[in-house]
Amino acid sequence: MGSRINIAGNIEAVKERNNILFNKKKREKKVRVQVKINKPIKVLGKTFRITKLPKIPVKFPKEKHIEIISGDNIKNDFILRNWKEGDKIRLLGMEGTKKVSDVLTDLKVLSSNKGKHLVLLNNNEIVWLVGVQINDKYKITNETKSVLKLCLS
Repeated sequence: MGSRINIAGNIEAVKERNNILFNKKKREKKVRVQVKINKPIKVLGKTFRITKLPKIPVKFPKEKHIEIISGDNIKNDFILRNWKEGDKIRLLGMEGTKKVSDVLTDLKVLSSNKGKHLVLLNNNEIVWLVGVQINDKYKITNETKSVLKLCLS
């Protein structure tokens, strides 16, 4: 996380890598909402939806705000929330897990923007680091029977 210094009132200076950024201090909006399949909800001015698809699509979307996952072993209730320290995800192709904070650092996300990232959980496990990557456990395979589309737009 970058070093922060309060300058005056609601202004702060943040050292990010080799730069000093001046920002108005903003309180990150805390998100923690329950999401159900086929029941869209409004979150931070966008719509989040989980849709059950009739079959595995021939073509997968390339947009970061859309993911297709296996719905096998998924419970209907999901939680969408801000990521927090200690959260871990098993990235595609990985054997073990990696801290979400390390994933965001590897992607060179500025510390001032890290708090904006959301995670989608099912059964207390991260399914999707929203806009970044899904958990390897939920990838589509030849054995996949049920398919879900995740979208934040």
